[in-house]
Amino acid sequence: MGDQTWAVVGAPGSEFTWNATTYTRAGSVFVIFNAIGGNSFTQTQILVVPPTASGINHEFGFSVPMSRDERWIYVGAPGANKVYAYARVDFQFQSVQYVADGSTTQYNYANHIVVDTGNQFVVLVDNDIQTLGVDYVIVGNSINFPMAPQ
Repeated sequence: MGDQTWAVVGAPGSEFTWNATTYTRAGSVFVIFNAIGGNSFTQTQILVVPPTASGINHEFGFSVPMSRDERWIYVGAPGANKVYAYARVDFQFQSVQYVADGSTTQYNYANHIVVDTGNQFVVLVDNDIQTLGVDYVIVGNSINFPMAPQ
């Protein structure tokens, strides 16, 4: 756990494969962010063995210390005799708010905020978090609802 809002959990026995002669434990790491403030958002990132790593039984995630300032995570993989370092990359907080009129289903955000991918969004309707692919979809630079929010 960091000092503020981040936690990291290692799962060195996860992501395993088995065939008649080989058992491989690649491992994974779960990085969890909990925002402090009015709305409670949780962001989860899963880290896995880098694709360039070779060998078996990496046990990636055997140890996962985090720097006190929550800027760095060090992931131990004793099976590969390696430690991987990950730096936190911060995104600028941006928001845009729309007032629903009961008939509009498409809201264009391109003139208000800049994002790289749709998974950088948190969409709220009446302070309820909406689920991408269920409650809304992203088409181009717009958030589209199947039914107009009230």
